[in-house]
Amino acid sequence: MRAELAAALLLAASALPARAEDDHGHGRPPVREVALNELTAEQRRRTLDAFAHVVCKCPSENWSKTLAMCPDACANPQKATVVRRVIEGRTLDEIVAEQVRLYGPKASAEPASGIDPAVGAGIAVVAAAVVAAVALMRRRPAAKPDGTETSPARAEQSAVERELREVE
Repeated sequence: MRAELAAALLLAASALPARAEDDHGHGRPPVREVALNELTAEQRRRTLDAFAHVVCKCPSENWSKTLAMCPDACANPQKATVVRRVIEGRTLDEIVAEQVRLYGPKASAEPASGIDPAVGAGIAVVAAAVVAAVALMRRRPAAKPDGTETSPARAEQSAVERELREVE
């Protein structure tokens, strides 16, 4: 009986996957159409560089891993596309741009400001105007009650002296 039970458990255990898998390919080892060791050294360098600049599109990971950091099968289609593009001689910018066209801006691991250049220029102009206004206000001498002007430091000193006289 024990031998039969052990054999049944061994048979059942061998039928289980080594790691849990889900619908997105997590838990399965990556399978590439072209292995990296089949590429030239330059193609391999360019492929790994592109993997570091493209984010895995898997929805369950919420765009949190680059292709270089994603060990799961969910990244296989993107990785295969990148390898094909490198073999075709495409540049890194072209590869990333294609991934962005296919999957949206989250596919790029490069930080983007997301600000329209015209808006950025407008913000810069407003900031410069504020800095200029503050600089002019600091230079303007304060007026005395009799209409003559004095420096801001002198006006502050006079105010402190006046308050001290009032306290005494």
